[in-house]
Amino acid sequence: MPIGYLVSTTFVALCTLLALAPQRRPRALADTSVAGAISFYGYYGTLEESIPRSGPTAWDASAAPPFFVAHGDHDALVPVGSARRFVEHLRGTSAAPVVYAELPWAQHGFDVFHSLRYESVISATESFAAWVRSRALS
Repeated sequence: MPIGYLVSTTFVALCTLLALAPQRRPRALADTSVAGAISFYGYYGTLEESIPRSGPTAWDASAAPPFFVAHGDHDALVPVGSARRFVEHLRGTSAAPVVYAELPWAQHGFDVFHSLRYESVISATESFAAWVRSRALS
């Protein structure tokens, strides 16, 4: 299950959504499917204005796997609106669950220092990952 922080969340989201596009699937025998994705305080907008469809919201998410997205509502580096738009895009097109945790008063990198908030996010992340794994195994 891919997990991303900051810019890597863009790549987690893009790789997850692009892996679903039939024309983008590798012709290998290996299973490249993604059972779920987790992203913390990510940027989900366009990476490069001159490159069309360089952001995850530009791609079809109808077959997206379950997502867990956590973002602080006081993030000064990546405004929370980016996460809200991405979650709205997923929920509007995918039948899979989208778990969104918007953390009150949390800044970017809310998980750097150990705290009750950190423990809660990690606990929720572990529960989500266990649920995705159990679903994938059944």
